Amino acid sequence: MNLKPDAQGPWRLLCVAVAAAVLLTPAFQSSAFAHADAGKSGKGRPAPMPWPTTPPTTANLAKLSIELQSLATTPAGAASGLTWARSVRGQMMVKVLVVASSTDPELASLRADVLARGGAVFYNYLSVRALAAVLPASALGAIAARNDVINIAPNRAAQRQTGQASQGNLLQASSVAGDLPNVAGTGSALDGRGVGIAVLDSGIDARHKNFAAADGSSRVRASVDFVSLGRSLYGDGWNAAGDFSPHTRASIDWTQRHSGYRQHQAFSAVPDPYGHGTAVASVAAGAGTYQSPDSSGIAPGANLYDVRVLNEHGVGNMADVLAGIDWVIQRARLSNIRVMNLSLGASSTDSFLVDPLARAARSAVASGIVVVASAGNAGKSEDGKEVFGAISSPGNEPSVITVGADNMKDTPDRSDDVVTSFSSRGPTRGGFNFANGNRWTDNLIKPDLVAPGNKVLTAMATDPSGRPAGWNVLARSYPQLTEVAGAAQLPRQTLMTLSGSSVSAPAVSGAAAVLLQANPGLTPPLLKAILQYTATPLADATLVQQGTGLLNVEGGVRLAKVLRPDIAAAVAAGTLRAGDNLLAPGKTLPNAVSNVRGRAQGWSRMAYAGGTHLVSGEALFAQYQPIWDPT
Repeated sequence: MNLKPDAQGPWRLLCVAVAAAVLLTPAFQSSAFAHADAGKSGKGRPAPMPWPTTPPTTANLAKLSIELQSLATTPAGAASGLTWARSVRGQMMVKVLVVASSTDPELASLRADVLARGGAVFYNYLSVRALAAVLPASALGAIAARNDVINIAPNRAAQRQTGQASQGNLLQASSVAGDLPNVAGTGSALDGRGVGIAVLDSGIDARHKNFAAADGSSRVRASVDFVSLGRSLYGDGWNAAGDFSPHTRASIDWTQRHSGYRQHQAFSAVPDPYGHGTAVASVAAGAGTYQSPDSSGIAPGANLYDVRVLNEHGVGNMADVLAGIDWVIQRARLSNIRVMNLSLGASSTDSFLVDPLARAARSAVASGIVVVASAGNAGKSEDGKEVFGAISSPGNEPSVITVGADNMKDTPDRSDDVVTSFSSRGPTRGGFNFANGNRWTDNLIKPDLVAPGNKVLTAMATDPSGRPAGWNVLARSYPQLTEVAGAAQLPRQTLMTLSGSSVSAPAVSGAAAVLLQANPGLTPPLLKAILQYTATPLADATLVQQGTGLLNVEGGVRLAKVLRPDIAAAVAAGTLRAGDNLLAPGKTLPNAVSNVRGRAQGWSRMAYAGGTHLVSGEALFAQYQPIWDPT
């Protein structure tokens, strides 16, 4: 697919799936399970079960991710370089995520089967019917043979998606916001106030002045550390025995009731030793006007929720990320967490239909949370050639807003912007194998849009002293990142620069918070469509490079403010029908042009539906479309 914008701004559509004037119908039916149950799992270790000797069959292997299939047939095979496979006491063991389809939220039978086969259970999730477990590789076929098992994937590494190589002068993240309209009746600019953003990352240095509220308190309202929680419960997991899921759930429930900044400090005196999460949080919601250079983010008034899932090296695993998503979904309504930022990714061979991270993200969206993920930094091979089809998980999920990286070329004028060479391109290439041996490949259009991702100015995490010896791992490993012109690098005011889609994603998360402040009634798919529709296309980039274009916060806010403020409530109540009016009383759709730094920028006037269709036309926002229902 090769869709490019005309020189004047409108898009030349070489293939359009839906006519502009026709009311839309759902492009696809989500297979997400958004669980309302939050009861404790299990009553202790289940009794052992008989050990069937079913060998792996073609049908059973089809339920295994590609990486697991060879280990299932040859359990003694080499596991060199794999973080999720290891020989333990002469037996090949694998850490896996078992995705199930069951009416039992406790998955009691499946948990018992894992134990009976010599495995251990770590988590039983709420956001997705799945277990995190360790299994003998020889048992993979038998577990896959169960009727209630959909897919078994390795517990892949999840890592931050930031690179250190960057060129040009630093960029203030909030420079992309443009001149925002005022809050109705207040005369003050929109800043995301009252909206919560959950940042699943390496932690947030809540002491940093970038996150201070007007009264001096930290806008990091709560923190939870799943890296420390896992280590305290079962170490590295390889020698674990038994069912830990009841203890894990109990620990999460306790943290749910008692979490806060002080609780995070109980885990560690340095809440973000790696430094990535603090940088990401500052792009989304930093308030840096207290010094020059200004390091403010897009939504400097938003509240932040620190969910640590990456360790001191910036690496984690899918199991911990899923646990973090669980925590956010459970807390969202109480704390008005409307946005979740995932500046991380896992390389996945699986279709979004069965990929555990994609399914969990889809559940979060179904519960009303806007989920933003970085596209990845795999857009260029080692020999400098452009690479397509390298979107990571959960950016491969259609309901997620997947963000690529833009290079603003050190100028406020968007006409010279380009997609960075490292930004991952689409389409998505995950798939699954049918029992007959045929393979399905997703081929979804991604990313959804791009945002600044080249040498972005961010807050720098440190230890309590704030001195160079206590700077974060990224800053100490790459001291050039700390060379910020004009920065005094005082304690609690330290700055650094980062490049990558990791810093592009939180710009969109901050934008989402601003739009939700402007109109709290937006549903996640409607908000995503607004950001895509108002994005400003880059002249020489295709859909699979840039999505629909560069983030345009000003345009997004203008469109959001003409819509009814009760849309989400009406959708939840089931009182909206296809074609019903979505405009607020007396409002009309705005002109599809933004004035950005004195230059007129046309909107893309396009959005994706289900990742497989392009949609356009004023009916998208003037009249209710069933695809705006997040469930």
